[in-house]
Amino acid sequence: MLTYKRICQKNNELTYEFYPDGNLKAPGVVVFYLDGTKEILKDSEDDVKGYYSGHALNGIDITKENGTVAWC
Repeated sequence: MLTYKRICQKNNELTYEFYPDGNLKAPGVVVFYLDGTKEILKDSEDDVKGYYSGHALNGIDITKENGTVAWC
């Protein structure tokens, strides 16, 4: 599980912090461009294998300012 919040919205991009297991002390940062591309700007120190950043890139609902991504 991860939680996320939008930290910046510019004309053509939305930037989010994500928190593995809700840990606010270890944020990662991802950006979504309105042309459909997306990238990781900062890895979370709690995300050793990139597992959470992958879920952030594919699970964040960019129509929302914050939320949770959960998986089994």
